[in-house]
Parts: sequence; C-alpha cells; structure tokens
Amino acid sequence: MVNGLQFVGGNPNSLSVCVYRAQIPSFGTDSIATATEGKIPVNYPAPEKLSPARDITCGEISALIYQTLVATNRA
Repeated sequence: MVNGLQFVGGNPNSLSVCVYRAQIPSFGTDSIATATEGKIPVNYPAPEKLSPARDITCGEISALIYQTLVATNRA
C-alpha cells in the first residue's frame, strides 16, 4: 500500500524499538518504516509485536485499508 500510494519519508531507525525488525527483508525496511510512521499498521495492544512472516488476516487487511484512508484524509 505504501508503494502503491507513493508514500515516502520513512526512517528505518524508527523500527529500532520493534521486536520484529530482524524479520523484515532489506528491500522492505523503508516501506515498513514509512507505514509505521504513518500509523498504518495496527496491532492492538502491542504495535511493536507485528508478525511480518505470517499470513495476514481479513481483519488486519480491513484495519490497514482504514488506516490508509485516514492517512490520506479520506476517512
């Protein structure tokens, strides 16, 4: 979503508090940082504990779409 909407500006250092950082492939670090800084990924109650290596659920997809709409001022 970040790439498709051409969001930019993420700082990979913002992922230093994330316990899953080592699981992020190097090609995705900037995109994940951009999404995280834009508050697009949602994992309640512990946002620092996402699981990037597992399949995404329908609920998580819905949350990502909603958060993206918020980030683009469409919701």
